[in-house]
Amino acid sequence: MKAIHLMKEELRRIKLNFGKILQILSLLFFLFSVFYFFFYLSYNLVHNFYPPVDQYSIILWQQKYLNLKEGIELPVMIFATLFYLLITYLIITKNFIRKLKIFRYLIVQFLSIGVASFIFLFTKSNIFTLSENIWVNVIAFFLTAGLIVITLWILKSTNKKIGIFIFWFFWIVLSFFVIFSLPHPSIYDYGFYLGPALKLAQGEKLGTFYMQYGLGLTYIFKLMIVLHMKASQMQVTLACFLIFWFGLYYVLVTRLIKDKILLFLFMLLLIILRYFAVLLDPTAIPAISPIRIDLWVLLALCVFRFGFQSIITSGLFAAIYIFDDTFGFFYLCIYLLFFCALSIRNFNLKKLIPIIFPFLSLVWHFSIFGSLSNMAVKFYQSTNLGFKPITLNSPFWIIIGTLPYFLWILLKEENKNLRVFYFFLLSVAFSQLVYFFGRSDDNNLTHISGIFVLILFISLNIVRKKYKLSKIPIAFIIILLSFSSMLFVGDIERKILKISTSLTHHRVENISPEESFVNDNPHLLDNYNKDKLIIITESDSYYNYQYGLKQLGYYSPFPIHLYVDETINYLVNYLNQGYKLIFLQEETAQLIEQLNRSKKMKSLGLQFKTIDKGNLVEVELMQSSILLEKTYEIDKLINFKFPQTWRLQKILEDEVVINDLTEHSNMYLQVSDQVSNPNPAVNFVDLKDRNKIRIVGAEKILGVPSQINGQNAFIFLVFKDKKQLAIGIWPVDNTVQLNRFLSIINSIEFK
Repeated sequence: MKAIHLMKEELRRIKLNFGKILQILSLLFFLFSVFYFFFYLSYNLVHNFYPPVDQYSIILWQQKYLNLKEGIELPVMIFATLFYLLITYLIITKNFIRKLKIFRYLIVQFLSIGVASFIFLFTKSNIFTLSENIWVNVIAFFLTAGLIVITLWILKSTNKKIGIFIFWFFWIVLSFFVIFSLPHPSIYDYGFYLGPALKLAQGEKLGTFYMQYGLGLTYIFKLMIVLHMKASQMQVTLACFLIFWFGLYYVLVTRLIKDKILLFLFMLLLIILRYFAVLLDPTAIPAISPIRIDLWVLLALCVFRFGFQSIITSGLFAAIYIFDDTFGFFYLCIYLLFFCALSIRNFNLKKLIPIIFPFLSLVWHFSIFGSLSNMAVKFYQSTNLGFKPITLNSPFWIIIGTLPYFLWILLKEENKNLRVFYFFLLSVAFSQLVYFFGRSDDNNLTHISGIFVLILFISLNIVRKKYKLSKIPIAFIIILLSFSSMLFVGDIERKILKISTSLTHHRVENISPEESFVNDNPHLLDNYNKDKLIIITESDSYYNYQYGLKQLGYYSPFPIHLYVDETINYLVNYLNQGYKLIFLQEETAQLIEQLNRSKKMKSLGLQFKTIDKGNLVEVELMQSSILLEKTYEIDKLINFKFPQTWRLQKILEDEVVINDLTEHSNMYLQVSDQVSNPNPAVNFVDLKDRNKIRIVGAEKILGVPSQINGQNAFIFLVFKDKKQLAIGIWPVDNTVQLNRFLSIINSIEFK
C-alpha cells in the first residue's frame, strides 16, 4: 500500500502533457495498425509470389526444413520496416503531430489505441509455456513479484561491501544454473560446425568446402577437436561463453545505467528471456549461442568507449565481420553508414584512415568465398530452406509496435554523443530483426531479445531521469518480470527439474545419444579401412571425428546435401572409387528408398542395395533388375505374419502409382494405407507356371510404415509376369529392424 501511495505522489508531482502524449501514442499506434493490416492484406501475394519448390527434388533429411510459403517476405519486410521506422522518425522530429489535428479527438485516440491493443492481445505463440493449471501461473506471477521486492529491499538497505557480495553470489548461482541444467547437445546442429572444423583440421583451404556459419566459432570447434573434446565437454565450453557474455552485458549496462536497482532488474529480465525462455538451450544449438547472436555487445562497448571514428573501433568491426559473416556483415554495414555520416560533417582525409580495415576485410572475404556475406544465405534463399513466414499473431508484432516509442523516448536524450549511440543500438535492433525476417520462428525472438531488453531499460532510465520518477518505472519492470516468469513457467520448471536430476546423479546429465553410442561401441569400425570409408548419418561429422574418419566432399556435414541428384552423384562417385559406404541402422531406409525411387537412379539403371551388419548397414551399387528379382519354389507356401483379427478394406485406385514393370525397371510401387486381400496367407500351389515371381516393396513416400487398425505395417505386392498376384501385409514391431526395402523381402517365411 505504501508503494502505491508513493507512486500516486509521483504522478501528482510530475508535469506531463497527457494530451500530447495521447496524441503521439494514438498516431504511432495508427501507423503500426496500418503496417499490420497491409501485411495481412498482402499475405497471400507475398507468400505465394514464387511457384512452389519441387519438394521431392530435395533430399529427405532437408524436406522438414523446406517452407513452401515464404515467398518474398524477407526483402518485403526489410524495406517495409525501414519505411515504417523512417515515417515514425519524421513524424517525431519534424513535429508533424501539430499538423495532424485529427489525432486530438478522443474517439480517434480510442480507436487507434484500441485496434493496436487488440492486435497485441491477439498474440499467441508456442514459445509461451504457461501451465495448464491456472494456479501454477498465478503462483509463478506473485512468487516472482514477491522475491523481486524482497531482493530490492535487501539491495537498497545494504552497504557497498554487502552489495558486492550479493553480486558475486548472484553470479555463482547463475553459473550453477547454466552448468547443471545443460540438456543433451543437438549433435545434428553441432555438425554444422564440426564438419568444416574437421576440414580445417585436415589441412583443407578456406573456400574449397561449404561453411554454414562464420569462421570464428568454426575455429573454436577446430580447437576443441585438437583438444579431443567430446560433445558434452564442447557444450560446457559453450556454457562458459554464455556466462561470460552475461558478464559483458553487465559491463555494458553499467556504462549506460547507474541505478543499481535498474541494473539488477535488467540482468534478471535478460536471463529469463535469453536463457530460461530459449526452447532448448543456447549451448545445445551453437547457432543461437551469444558468441554468434550477441556479438554486437562487444561492438557496443567499443563504440561507447572509443567512438565510431577510432581505428580501434574500425578494426574490431572488421574482425567481427571475419569472425561471423552473417551478423558481422550486418554490423559492418551499420558501422560504415555511421562512419560516413559522421565524416561528412567534418571532412578530413586523415579521418578516413580507419575505414581501411573494413575495406580490407571485405576484399579478403570476397577473394576467399566469392561473396561479401555468408555463403549459406544464397544457398538457403534459393529454396526458402529453413525460412518460415511471420504469423499474424506472433509476438514480433508487439516488438515492432512498441519500437517507435523507444525511438521517441531515446530522441529525448540531451547528450548528443549518447543520442548517436542510441541510434546505433536501434540500428543493431533492426539488423537482429532482419535475421528474424528470414527464419521467422518465434523462438528466434528470444534468441535476439538482448538488444530489445537493453533498449527498454535505457528508455525507462531516460524517463526516470527526465521526469524524476523512481517508483513507477520499477513497478512497471516488476510487473513485466512477473508476467515473463508466468509466460515461461514451463521452461523455468524444465530447467529446475534438469538441475534436480543432475544433482541426484552427482553429475551434469548432458551426454547425447550419439556420444553414448560412441562410448558403447568404440571398436565399431575397426574391421574397416578407415581411409576408404564413408559413414552417412544426420550426424556424420561427429562420428567422423570420434572414429577418426575423413570429412569428404564439398558439402560438410553430409546433411547439407540439398538435392537428390547431387546426393546420388556424391555417393555413386565415391562407391566407384572403391570407398565403402555405411549407414547407421536406424537412418538407412528413408534416404536409400528416396534415392532408389528417383529418376536419376532409373536413368543410371542402378539401385542401392543394403546389407545388414548389426548396428551398421553397408550400401552397394547393383543393377536394377538384379536387385529386385528373387526366385522361389512355387510349390512352397508363402506364410505372412498376419494377425487374424485384421480386416483390410478396398484399395483406393486413385492413390496407386505403378511404375513401369519392365524387366529393367526398379518396379517400385506406392499405395495408400488401405489395401485389399482378406486372406492372411497366399498360396501359389495352384499356379500353372511355377517359374519366377517378383516381390516389390511398397512403403509410403516417406519410408514410414502404414497405419492399419492402429498397427504399424509395411505393404508389399507380389508380381508374376507383370501381373499382380497378391498384396501382403507385414507387421512392424520394431521399425529399426524392418525399416528397409530388402528387409521386407528377406523377412518372408517359407514353409
